[in-house]
Amino acid sequence: MKETFRESMTWLHTWAGVTIGAMLFAIFWMGTLTVFDKEVDRWMMPETRVASTAQADLNLDQFMQILEADNADRTMERAYIGFPKERRPYISTYINYKDGEYSNTRYRADTLEALPEEQSHGGSGFFFPFHFRLHLTWNNLGYWLVGFSGLAMLVLLVSGVIIHRKIFVDFFLFRAKKNIRRSSLDLHNITGVLALPFHLFITVTGLIIFGTWYIALPWLVAENFGVKTADLYDHADAYGQYERESTEDIGQRVSMNGLVEQAEAIWTERYGEVTKADSLRLFHVGTAQEYVTVRRVFPSRRVEMALDYTTFDTISGEVLQDEQSSGIRRASAWLSGLHFIQFDHWVLRWLYFVGGLFGCVLIATGFIFWMAARKKKGAETQPLKIRFVEALTIGAVTGMILSTAFFMVINRVLPATEYIGEHFRADLEALAFFIIWIVTFAHAAFRGSRAWKEQCFGIALLAALAPVLNAVTTGDHLFKTLLNGNWAVAGVDLVLLSSAAFAGYICVRMSKKKEAGKSMPVQQLSPAE
Repeated sequence: MKETFRESMTWLHTWAGVTIGAMLFAIFWMGTLTVFDKEVDRWMMPETRVASTAQADLNLDQFMQILEADNADRTMERAYIGFPKERRPYISTYINYKDGEYSNTRYRADTLEALPEEQSHGGSGFFFPFHFRLHLTWNNLGYWLVGFSGLAMLVLLVSGVIIHRKIFVDFFLFRAKKNIRRSSLDLHNITGVLALPFHLFITVTGLIIFGTWYIALPWLVAENFGVKTADLYDHADAYGQYERESTEDIGQRVSMNGLVEQAEAIWTERYGEVTKADSLRLFHVGTAQEYVTVRRVFPSRRVEMALDYTTFDTISGEVLQDEQSSGIRRASAWLSGLHFIQFDHWVLRWLYFVGGLFGCVLIATGFIFWMAARKKKGAETQPLKIRFVEALTIGAVTGMILSTAFFMVINRVLPATEYIGEHFRADLEALAFFIIWIVTFAHAAFRGSRAWKEQCFGIALLAALAPVLNAVTTGDHLFKTLLNGNWAVAGVDLVLLSSAAFAGYICVRMSKKKEAGKSMPVQQLSPAE
């Protein structure tokens, strides 16, 4: 502890930011991209750029015949069917087979034809998992690191409010023409104060979501040692699975369309408004014990992640179980819905995106201020320490953004096939991302502060190249997507071009400041600065 509480909070805020800042930036950056992960999917997976089809037009009985015909050579145990939506205009299926294998196939909602096999992880398969587990699956290490980072972010937000005596004055103060130390601190304060409510609730809701995983952790650890925990911790209840023994007898299935309509009627009567299902899960497929759970996880017009599901016997059509969320579970589902933002509200979605960018700027400028405040003083006494933190900062900020732009470019450069040689194409994209990211750290360590401008130039080049490659490889150039109302693809192109323009502007500004610095005498900062 320091002499005063405020000084102690200043020390805590500074060093918590320095030690965890790089990971926090990666989490916030990927979380920001995840706001539009379905739109990124459409950009990175051209085969999914199909017309939207209303769920009411989907013939589930006909689709079940097609699904069983496509899997006639294997015995299905469980099947998930995700209904088409505005942001995901195709049918998504996930099949578990009795031999332990699985398959993931997408179908057009209008013709029920199977789409080509997945060739990219896209936004929902790469950005989203990166956001909450960093793609570190060994012993759930990624979950631990992200959870710890969430706690650190909460500490940084609270300590930041405490140490800023003039928090409202700082909100209106930005001295762009001052030295980098002062301007970065002003920008740090502005983004911190302006988006403080967003940063607080997005951090707290994220921790609440992780809390459910931490609660389950003792049982998950016990299972790794062979301990049977089914009687201690009911996983089935969390996923709406009605426990039922399977037999080998095959029965005649009732109309799936009718069962979905029946579930929707139950929910509509319960809530007093039209309520639609968004998915179903089939269990013990093809046996007399087959049953289906009709679910609504992400209501389009509500914030909360609904926990409503109705389970039917698919042979008799009898309702086996009707579960609804209430009390604490519903409050938790509402907070989770705030974080996952799967509801249909484009204004709020863009506000989330901007809030996420503000979080990225907040973290980056905190790093830059720390560097500017210590670089001159420590350049002679602790050169390796300063060089290390500088390389860490550059690689974590511009390196992460550059790697993302390269990820988009390599998606359009690689051949449009599921496998390239013996390697899964989507995994090669991910590998390219991580290789380039590692290279940016090495480049920053070698080039020092010059790497800021050089990596900004790389971002501008790659972000401008990606829309061009999209137009060349798919024919969906920006003017075409705008005229056809394909806002998902057009939006990604526009964001990429805007990013290229902004990165180019920063690059030019840094070049001008460098030239101006050569022509002006060195001045000492006054205590006020």
